[in-house]
Amino acid sequence: MKKHLLTSIILISLFPLFAQNKSLTAKAVIDAASKKSSVSETVSYLKKNADSVSVNAEKRAVYAFLAAILEQQGQYAKAQETYAKAAGIQGSASSVVSGVPNKNSEELVIDAVRCALCAGDYVAADSYLHSAVRNSKNPKIKAYIKLYAQWSKLCRADTPEDLQEPILILQSYLKS
Repeated sequence: MKKHLLTSIILISLFPLFAQNKSLTAKAVIDAASKKSSVSETVSYLKKNADSVSVNAEKRAVYAFLAAILEQQGQYAKAQETYAKAAGIQGSASSVVSGVPNKNSEELVIDAVRCALCAGDYVAADSYLHSAVRNSKNPKIKAYIKLYAQWSKLCRADTPEDLQEPILILQSYLKS
């Protein structure tokens, strides 16, 4: 009886070590995904393992990486959804994940806007543009908001007259 009790205590005390090893990092998931033999295998692996990453900043990095791959493959609707999902993952603004590209929520929303526009979904793009990102203090984000707002107007245009204003605005952006 004492042997069983001692064995149980040892196993229980070792459980956190086993659980800790099961916790994946963004770098580990991305590195393993990068070694797959095809893009579809990489995407499948990332989708399967993204939620296994326990730290939010790391999970956001995995979803951002997955979205970038989907975007490069021309799967804009899926990329847009994935960027938006990454942007919605709460985490410390100062969280930096080592060994992988890091983007904050505003940058991920802008990526989602771009993908929505590439997919022709100006309704989703406008929704993202009118979200909290609209109040950004970052000049680069503000510039993207202005540019993508005009792109959205181009997508909505039904007549040649509807094109005039966005074209004029874009031409003025070129001069500045």
